[in-house]
Amino acid sequence: MSEESIANMQAFYQQKLMEKGKQIMTIDLRTFDINEWMSKCFFTEKSINDMKEYQIVGQFRGNKLLINQHPMIIGDEIIDDMANILSDKTIDEMNGFKEQYLGPPPELEELIYGRKLIFI
Repeated sequence: MSEESIANMQAFYQQKLMEKGKQIMTIDLRTFDINEWMSKCFFTEKSINDMKEYQIVGQFRGNKLLINQHPMIIGDEIIDDMANILSDKTIDEMNGFKEQYLGPPPELEELIYGRKLIFI
């Protein structure tokens, strides 16, 4: 990611956390239900059942989830918001990576996959 995109994402994330509230988030690991936690967007609390797409974000070591940073679902509305603040340089880099490693020629891509994919 370009420096501009990183700065934009950090500001976006901080803004969303401020909107969510300044309360400290605590999780009681004795009663924590990961399925409930991962059933809705962290930022909007919209259910994954009501989304067309979402991303799962977490920090892992091998196949183990590290709990020093909470896992989260990022819903389609937030994904769109984040995609809109990426710099042209970052978008070009991501599209180049996608074309080189992930898929068919662009002229066939929409026929196979539908709308364009952006990684965040």
